[in-house]
Amino acid sequence: MGESIAPGKSVLCSAIIDRFSDMLTVRRAFAFLTYRMTNISALSIILSLVFQLAERDEDDMALVCQSMSDGFNKSLDAAGKLLSSLASYAGPIYLIIDGVDEIRDTERKQLIDQLMKQGVACRNLRLIFSSRPEADLMQLLGKGTVIQIHNHNEKSIRNYVDRRRQNIFHPNRVAKIMRSEIKKLLLPLPGRAKGMFLFARLVMDMVDTMHDLSEIQNELTVLPESLDDAYRRIISRIGQHGGKQNAEKARRLLGWIACSPVAITVEEAQQALVVQSNNRDQVYYAINRLDPLKLLGPIVETADNCIRFVHFTAKEYICSPHLGAEFIDVTRATLDFATRCIDYLCQRHHDPDLTQGEYLEKLCTGQYSFHALSTRMWFELVCQYLELIGSTNPSVELTESVQKLFDIRQRQIEREDCNDDEDHSRSVFEVLRKQHPRLHRGLNEVSRFRDSSYIFTGQANLGTSTIWSPRGIL
Repeated sequence: MGESIAPGKSVLCSAIIDRFSDMLTVRRAFAFLTYRMTNISALSIILSLVFQLAERDEDDMALVCQSMSDGFNKSLDAAGKLLSSLASYAGPIYLIIDGVDEIRDTERKQLIDQLMKQGVACRNLRLIFSSRPEADLMQLLGKGTVIQIHNHNEKSIRNYVDRRRQNIFHPNRVAKIMRSEIKKLLLPLPGRAKGMFLFARLVMDMVDTMHDLSEIQNELTVLPESLDDAYRRIISRIGQHGGKQNAEKARRLLGWIACSPVAITVEEAQQALVVQSNNRDQVYYAINRLDPLKLLGPIVETADNCIRFVHFTAKEYICSPHLGAEFIDVTRATLDFATRCIDYLCQRHHDPDLTQGEYLEKLCTGQYSFHALSTRMWFELVCQYLELIGSTNPSVELTESVQKLFDIRQRQIEREDCNDDEDHSRSVFEVLRKQHPRLHRGLNEVSRFRDSSYIFTGQANLGTSTIWSPRGIL
C-alpha cells in the first residue's frame, strides 16, 4: 500500500516478480493494471492468471482445455475454481496484482472477492496486492498484512537520485567541481519527495533536459513543493523553450493524448500535427522523427512506440484548473482531434478511385501513417464531442468538417437504401436532427454500419448483407 501518489508500488511488484522467477520451487502469475484499462473485467484478469500458470505445464494445459466445456471463460466463479485447482496441484503459487485501485469499483470488488475466496480454499495460494489504501479496498482485504511503502522508501529514492545523477553527469563529460555542486543541490530531493518516486523522477527528468549549470542551479535551488508544482514547472518550460509554434504544437498534442480513446503512436502524432485542413493535395515527407519527450517534456513517456502520460495525475493536472484556467480544454481538444482526423481522410490519398499503383506509391512514401487511427477514431471522437456538449449546438467547425467528408464520399452516403431508421438512431446525434438532417442521417448510417461490422465489433454475422459500407470513412 502507498498513501502518497506513486511511491514505487509497480517497481516493487516488478522486483517481487523477478525474485520469484529465480526460485524454481515457486510459481507466480501477475497483472499490472492501469487507469487506461477502462473496459477490463475481473474475469479477464483471472483468466490471464490461469493461462500464465498453465502455459509451462502440459498437465495444467490439459486441465484448462478440459475445463473449456465447463464454460470457465464465461463465468467468474468457474474461472476462480480453475485457478484454485491449478494452485492445489503445485507448490506455493504467488499472484501479484498491481494497481488494483485503478480499475472500476465494481470490477475490483469482484476481483478481490474471488481471489480472497480462492485464497481461503487453497493453502498453496498467496496473494500480493499493490494499491492505494482506499476505504473499500481495505475493507475487502480484511486482516491481510499491510505494508505502507511510502514510509519505507526514502533510502530507495535516494539511491535512485544518486544513480540518475551519476548517469546524467558522467565524470567524462562534467567537471568535478560542477558534479559536487549538483550533488549538493540534489541532497534535499529524497526528503522533499515524501515517499513519491514519481516526484523524484520528474525533477531528475527536468534536470536531464537542461544543458547549462546556471539553469540547473536555478531549478534546484528552490525545489518544487509538491507534485502539482513539478507539473507546473514542466508545463511552463513548454512555453519557454522552442518558440511559440512549438508551444502550440505541444499544447495541441497533449490535448489529443488526453482525449483520444486509444493510444497515439509517434508516427501517427507526427503526421497528424502537420495535416492542413484546406489542402486536399497535401503530400507528407517526414525528414526528422518526432521526439515526444523533447516537445512535451517529462510529463509524457513512450512505451511500445505509443505516447502516454507518465502518470494518471499528469492527465488530471493538465485538464483541471491548476493554472487559473484549464491548460487543456478536453471538449476543445476532442473537437480539434476529430476534425484533424476528418481533414486527413478528405485528402486525395483517400479518394476511392485511386488505382492500385497510386495506392502503393503513396503507401511507400509514408502518406498513410495516420490512416489506421483516423479511420477508426474520427467517428468515436465525433460521438465523444457531442456527448461532452450535451444539448448545446455543435461547433460550426465540426458540422462543416463532417459535411465536407460526406460531400467527398457523396456516392457512398446518399444511397436509396440508406433510410433514417429510428431503430438505429443514436440519441447523441439528436442535437443535429433539425438543423443538420443530412449529418444526422449520415452519422446514424455510419453507426449502423459499425455496429454490424466484424472490423469494429469482432463478431460475425451481426447484420444483413444490405447494410452499406462507407469504405473510406469507416
